[in-house]
Amino acid sequence: MLISGSSQQNITFLGQNSHGSHEAWDYRERVIRQISEKGSLAVLVECPTVDLVLYAFKKGRIDAHAMKKYLSSSTYWWMRSNEFIHFMTSLPSQADIFGFDVPLTLRQHANYIKNIEKINFPESNVIQELLRTDLFHDATLATVSPEVREATMAEKVFTVINAGYRNIIVICHNFHATRRSWLSYRSLCERVIENAGSGLVVNSVAVFSRYMAFIATPDGHSLQEFYIENACHPHQTHWEVKMVSSFFRMKGHDSLSLCLNIPEHYDDVVVYDRGNPITIEVMNE
Repeated sequence: MLISGSSQQNITFLGQNSHGSHEAWDYRERVIRQISEKGSLAVLVECPTVDLVLYAFKKGRIDAHAMKKYLSSSTYWWMRSNEFIHFMTSLPSQADIFGFDVPLTLRQHANYIKNIEKINFPESNVIQELLRTDLFHDATLATVSPEVREATMAEKVFTVINAGYRNIIVICHNFHATRRSWLSYRSLCERVIENAGSGLVVNSVAVFSRYMAFIATPDGHSLQEFYIENACHPHQTHWEVKMVSSFFRMKGHDSLSLCLNIPEHYDDVVVYDRGNPITIEVMNE
């Protein structure tokens, strides 16, 4: 159920240092359960929109076994993990879920839109608009620049905001969730804040671990396990962190040392003692 645009809306960014680490998923489930009691809810996941279209159509009619089979063909490797499967099966029944990242390919977009137009289900209009945004920009992850990717994701987030959900949860990497970018271009959250109306309340949370074990794809294809000690060290006024990406290869070259603080970068920082790798049954096929 949606609300009118005149009511207050809340958007919460729930970041994590690596999609290949498990610790953020339980926390996200708890936050979503709490927020789901406060009105209509949309959950946005940092993955291509097409990856979650079938789930939206079959919501309420898909069990854990079917979910595992469905996600086994996901284009994003971390979506095949046991943690993400559990996350999906634990979503409140009233929550609508959408992917908002730039697509890997546009080959099936026109067919998806054509078929969705024939089916009447609650999320269909929003999904069609998200897919049309992909077609309009005619960009894929292989061709888009990081800055344009951030801008396109922000445009898709505003599509969901404009649909009138009272509460929106954004599942993403810590960089997308920061209120102030440490790179040469603005983050997703930063763009949402800059363009938000007075009726939108923005909240941003980062999740880190002191000792971080995680999975990454250093060559963009194969998966490997890595670890970083002292990945997050709290100080009295800030957090000293080592930020990583999915393409992590070496601790000395691929972890970005940063000093982050509240409220400049986040509204809250959640720190676990240890983060373990997500569980993927078949690491490399």
